[in-house]
Amino acid sequence: MLVAALVVWAASVAVVTLRPSSDYDGQLDLVRRVTDWLVTHGIPLTFALVEALANVAMFAPLGVLLVLLAAAPAGRSARGLRLMVRVALVGLAISTGIEVAQALWLPSRVATVQDVVMNTLGAAAGAWATLVVLDRRARTRA
Repeated sequence: MLVAALVVWAASVAVVTLRPSSDYDGQLDLVRRVTDWLVTHGIPLTFALVEALANVAMFAPLGVLLVLLAAAPAGRSARGLRLMVRVALVGLAISTGIEVAQALWLPSRVATVQDVVMNTLGAAAGAWATLVVLDRRARTRA
């Protein structure tokens, strides 16, 4: 079941990240209008912030799934920390591959280091949150 979820995540990310940006123009224009309206009404939710948070959210499931697939020990143990670092490195590698593909084959997309950083943070955050939940679950069972 976890492998199937990982395949669905990967396919979804590929669809979102490896299509020409023109496919999203209408949706992005709506997000820009909404965030511009929010900013003019004193709510500091900019388009750039929404985009950055979306990159984190897109890769958080990767962290969750990889930790669950590893059946890692819970908590803040050294092994859990090593797993979180490995998950972050996987997120970094996947994100870098996406950005390189965008730069080479999708001239309508803008490949950025920020996307790589935010995606990597998302994978690490998903891993960390999962390790915390597993740790708490293990402690309540003990």
